[in-house]
Amino acid sequence: MDHVLEKEIDILAITETWLREGDAALVTELTPSGYVFQHITREARNEEEDHDRIRRGGGVGILIRKNIKHELVKKENSYQSFEMIEMKIYVQNKSIRIVNIYRPQRLYNGDLSWGTSMVNINSFLAEHLASTEENKGNQKGLNKVLNTLLERKNDMKLPDRQSDRDLAERFAEYFTSKIVKIRTQIKSSIEPREVGDHYTDRSEDSMIVSFLMVTDEDVEKIIRQLPLCSLDFLPTWLMKEQASLLAQY
Repeated sequence: MDHVLEKEIDILAITETWLREGDAALVTELTPSGYVFQHITREARNEEEDHDRIRRGGGVGILIRKNIKHELVKKENSYQSFEMIEMKIYVQNKSIRIVNIYRPQRLYNGDLSWGTSMVNINSFLAEHLASTEENKGNQKGLNKVLNTLLERKNDMKLPDRQSDRDLAERFAEYFTSKIVKIRTQIKSSIEPREVGDHYTDRSEDSMIVSFLMVTDEDVEKIIRQLPLCSLDFLPTWLMKEQASLLAQY
């Protein structure tokens, strides 16, 4: 711990702590003044494994200054192939998430335990990635998820004003002018020009005198050019596969 004090380290993640559940007094003795040590021990799966697992060490922890606001994220440690501890720290109204993960050596032994470790890691990552993947086509939903994960506060910022009444009147004037502008634009865009008894602007060059027939090939071509989207009610790839059949209807 002399290194921590000498280098004035604020946060230090440690693996292989070799600590046990009954080592509270030892943790207090080893923790430098002005710091707090949050840690999780390696739990034995059963009594027969207890001696071997403790001999091999294990355990993860995070050493952090007391004056840094932090919170230990409580999780059920159900992962079999690695150990982890997760903490949130708060600096200048921002939340930072720190995850300390330790994977024991000789993880791959050629049997099913390797597959189990991959499942464990994927399960851990899914907790942090699933919510963003589900909203990748929804920008508003994605922003909401990110704000939740980063603990951003959407504080409403109002413009400077002399009073609440002054602000309300400015809002009213803004939206009133907006409505008037929209009505003017609509009116000018649909106002017809009078020619004889009909409101029209037709000429011989612009008159529709014939229509091209749409063939099955035209419809099939349009279907095959449709872009893919994960939010489509009907899978687009399926429509493209059956384009020749759908074009007939």
